[in-house]
Amino acid sequence: MSSKKCKSCILTSYFTLKPHPQRSDSNNKIIGIDGDGFVENNSYDYICDFYDSVIDLDIDVVIFHDNLSIEYTEQYSNDKISFVKVNESKYSNNDYRFLCYLRWLRENKYESVFLVDIADVTVANDPSFIEVNQSICFCKDTLKLMEYRYGPVSFSDLCNGLSLDYSTIKDIEDLDLLNMGVIGASYKNILRFLDLFWKYRAKCGHPEQNINMSLGNYVARMHFDRIHYGYPFCSEFKKYQTERKDVYFIHK
Repeated sequence: MSSKKCKSCILTSYFTLKPHPQRSDSNNKIIGIDGDGFVENNSYDYICDFYDSVIDLDIDVVIFHDNLSIEYTEQYSNDKISFVKVNESKYSNNDYRFLCYLRWLRENKYESVFLVDIADVTVANDPSFIEVNQSICFCKDTLKLMEYRYGPVSFSDLCNGLSLDYSTIKDIEDLDLLNMGVIGASYKNILRFLDLFWKYRAKCGHPEQNINMSLGNYVARMHFDRIHYGYPFCSEFKKYQTERKDVYFIHK
């Protein structure tokens, strides 16, 4: 950890106007999804673990939303935690959040930025102290990249034939899958990541497809030389290591 605190922010999202993209995934325990696959509106249970973990941090937290009430956002806002309302999108919630982050960061600069899921991520240590340097950081998924169902082999079937060409990467079978639920980098690198992500996303078409994992992995692997994932940035994914104090983020 650095001895000097950086000016940082955490960005997350709480969207309720469209069904949750992972509503049918039986392997995920997602809090707050109703029988129709939508996230419950104005729910404290949906944000409570994340909210309680950041309430005492001296770091900006911005929660993007599309349909929360004014009463709700006022109740859970303070001088460090704020809500930003955005319009409904044709894109999946998971993809759309990255466009919201990109637009907002173009007008709001920090030394480091962290992008997290709101319902299944908590902050174990103040990420302002992370020395991101030239790296971009991720949660490590449980799968290898080539094991992911929308990895390099099948991706072109989803998006107007746009293929993800990993041909310049050696030993692709050994690459771990980077999880998009927790990402961190310097302001410059996170802005570059988001800008590249949306340039590819615009080429793909099919806005109903939820492809942030595929695109995020491609952008990171092909455009960033230094990638850090796992310890000490984030806990082991889906291990529910809620008591860990030796990492910055806990993701399920």
